[in-house]
Amino acid sequence: MISLKTLYQLITDTPDINFNFFREIMEYDLFRPLIEIKDIEADPPHREFYRYSKENIIKLIKFVAHCYSKESPYMKLSDTVYTTKIKICNDLGIDSELMDRIVNYKIPELDIVIQKYITRELDEHVREFMIARDIYDRNLTSASSAVDPSDGSIDVKKQTMYFENAERFKEKLHQLRQAFQNKNQMFTLQVNDFSQNVKSLRAEDLLPR
Repeated sequence: MISLKTLYQLITDTPDINFNFFREIMEYDLFRPLIEIKDIEADPPHREFYRYSKENIIKLIKFVAHCYSKESPYMKLSDTVYTTKIKICNDLGIDSELMDRIVNYKIPELDIVIQKYITRELDEHVREFMIARDIYDRNLTSASSAVDPSDGSIDVKKQTMYFENAERFKEKLHQLRQAFQNKNQMFTLQVNDFSQNVKSLRAEDLLPR
């Protein structure tokens, strides 16, 4: 029998999800980069390997669904991208190390799945906004942590570059705000609220989180 549930509902409503579940609903390829993710070397000075348990991989997949599905209640929040991601991570019981890797864009496999998920699940206008929003946040995050690896000091040149990139995408977000007029009410409100948050950002916001 064909399920009438959306992919978001299948992922978030089904208890005890395992990797075979994604084969059963024929979505294994969509999440393959995460399901088959390899252990990676941790950041210095630890020099140990971070091991992705099956439980944490499932949490990463649920994170994608909660953060990038139109029917997700988290989509209705007017928080910044960073705050929303922290909220989702806390609600999923994601540990602090994995949370750091998520919000600071340290998992290339997660980025791949997010792009595939956005392309598939969201319509053109919403997809463009979500991608621009994430690129904006990525640049602002990079600006706030632009450190010279040689001595640990702030790399002003890199910081300025990332901040200028963020400024360009801030303008893009304002343009997309106009495109949402007379569109889905929930997303119109989300773009409006997010635009207000973006307007309030200043160079001082580059301080490390």
